[in-house]
Amino acid sequence: MFTLKSLVCSIGAAAVLTVGASSAMAAYPERPITLVVPFAAGGVTDLAARLVAQQLQEKTGAVVVVESRPGAGGMIGAKHAKDAAPDGYTILYASDSLLLQPLLNKDAPASTDDFIPLVRVRIAPSYLGVSSALNINSLKELVELAKAKPGKLTFGTGGVGEINHMAGSLFALAAGIDITHVPYKGEAPAAIDAAAGHVDVVIGSAAGLGQYVPTGQLKILAQTGTQRSLGWPDVPTMTELGYPSAVTINWHGLMVPKGTPDEVVQWLTRNVAEVATSESFLEKGKSLGVEPGHMAQGKDFAEFLNQGRQRYEKVLSSSNIKLDH
Repeated sequence: MFTLKSLVCSIGAAAVLTVGASSAMAAYPERPITLVVPFAAGGVTDLAARLVAQQLQEKTGAVVVVESRPGAGGMIGAKHAKDAAPDGYTILYASDSLLLQPLLNKDAPASTDDFIPLVRVRIAPSYLGVSSALNINSLKELVELAKAKPGKLTFGTGGVGEINHMAGSLFALAAGIDITHVPYKGEAPAAIDAAAGHVDVVIGSAAGLGQYVPTGQLKILAQTGTQRSLGWPDVPTMTELGYPSAVTINWHGLMVPKGTPDEVVQWLTRNVAEVATSESFLEKGKSLGVEPGHMAQGKDFAEFLNQGRQRYEKVLSSSNIKLDH
């Protein structure tokens, strides 16, 4: 029979659990947080992640450590984060590859379904640059050269199945050219090889390619966004140049493994969102292609991911693009 004594005990137990949960939340973070970056150090993903980590640390006092785990188009780092304890101490710095890879490989070890989306901190176009060794000055000239040498020209990206690979494949399809993909373990080595003339074309970010433009080693011919960027306003879009089907948008966002406590999710979402909209973050992020007005969090970020997945499914099924090399 339910007695007054049992009621008092139940209330007491509930109170202890509530206080325990509150105490645990009050202590978070009580040890360093690891921000997993699934691409090579030196690329825009790594640089942007380090900016987020630095500013989150400055804002909250939490220790945030960036850990690079490149390879397999971002899947090595993503799987590592997915398999981590869902306690808020391992965060994935995700990008478009987390949407693309599962669509291209049914055995992909991780997808957006394995994570809780926190905050999208950045969107940006991809930029198409050519080696100075090609001695061309426009996208039209590149297309003409590629048609004259089918299969001979090469384009480098940060890996198989990442957004820049998709961008290059869509451009080749739209232009009706045959150009060979050369995957690297990150954007930085792809840009280095293009600047040195080892690959003809490189597709990457403003941050990854920018240092080679003033030296004349690379020339930027086009970008894949829907409008010109604030950072490189003189670079025309694919749409302006007659290739609207080659539009792609890269994004970066923070996610935690499913099962992470709601209180931790809320703490991270609130603080990362404040960082991502701060004047300091936007000012320091200009060179990385971070522009104002693109932060999204929680349900809005989740809906953005859903729309992106549907768009890629449609593109891949209708175009027969195979990103298998």
